[in-house]
This record gives sequence, structure tokens and C-alpha cells, in this order.
Amino acid sequence: MHVRLWLSLTILLCSFAQSQTISELKERAQAGDADAMMHTVAIRYWLGEEVKQDYAESLHWLKLAAAKGNDESMKDLGIMYENGLGVTRNYEESMRWRLLSAEKGNNAAMFGVAFMYADGLGVKQDDVEAMRWFRKAADAGNDYSYEALGYGYEHGRGVRVNLPVAAYWYSKAANAMPNDSSVRDSLIRLRKRGVRPAKSGDL
Repeated sequence: MHVRLWLSLTILLCSFAQSQTISELKERAQAGDADAMMHTVAIRYWLGEEVKQDYAESLHWLKLAAAKGNDESMKDLGIMYENGLGVTRNYEESMRWRLLSAEKGNNAAMFGVAFMYADGLGVKQDDVEAMRWFRKAADAGNDYSYEALGYGYEHGRGVRVNLPVAAYWYSKAANAMPNDSSVRDSLIRLRKRGVRPAKSGDL
């Protein structure tokens, strides 16, 4: 499974209204408890929770919630269009939905925008723009962006190589994700070279 899709679904699993049936959720959504309930219905169909997995039905509910301004649904529409779930794969449409979500402050959407610039999906590949979005996501509290920033500064992707700054971001990633072995390996690699993390005021 695509790593970004997997990360998103893992996060979504933690936010389910698990005690409610799909019928109850639909009833609440249609009664006016709108965007959050619509989003939860969509995710139930996405993952096949209590219902048969149905990406097209999930897409339908995500669009209803997005029309109400739900930033999580906008972000998830970006994932669906990127991966062709219930819809023809369309990177430009994926980027459009992620940007709409990011404008509302969704840090996971910001992270997705950054990766699309890094990979050249739906936009011209641009490491400078990718790093700008990774930093926006990191400043908004997205843990996964810390490692991406560390990698960028270590390898000069869109920025000048700066190993102390790389170590700073890797350290933040290690604190936020203590079980991530790749982050630990990156920190160990820099420590063996005698690199000490920069201070936040030096970024």
C-alpha cells in the first residue's frame, strides 16, 4: 500500500465514532450534524467498516462533507485522486483538493502538497517548493515533515546542505516518532560524523 495512504488511514482509524452504526451516522449527517458525520460515513465505506468496502460511495460522502467545508474530507479526496480509489487517478485534482485543505490549516494536507512537489505529481517537480511546504507542515505540527526536512537539509534537496539543521529536524522526528528506525539511523549517521543539532534560533 502506498505509504502516504497507509499513514492517512492509520490516523483516521483513531478518530472513528466506533459506537455508532452506519445507519445512525447517515441519519445524523442527513439531519444536519453534517460535515464530521459525512466524513465518518465516508471513511467507513473507504475501509469497509461495518459495510462492504466501496470507494465510489466513500468518494460521494467525502465530496458532500468537503462541500460543507470539512478539511479532512478535502485532504482525503486528495488521497483518493492520487491513488485512483473510486475515481480515475488524477494528480492535478489531488493537488487541488490538498491545497484547499491546506488553506484551512490541515497539516497532513500540507505534508501531501509537499510530497507532490517533491515527486512532481500534478505539478512540475520542485524541491524548493517541497521544502517550503514541509516547513509549513512542520510548523503546523506535522510529525512526518520533521524527517523530510532533515533529509532535505542533509542531502541538499531544495536547500543548501546544512548538517546541524538536518540533525535538529531528525531529533524532532525522533522525539515525535520514537519507534521509527529510519529516523534513529539518520541521527546515528550524523552523530558519527560529529554533527550536533542546531538550536531552534539558528534555523
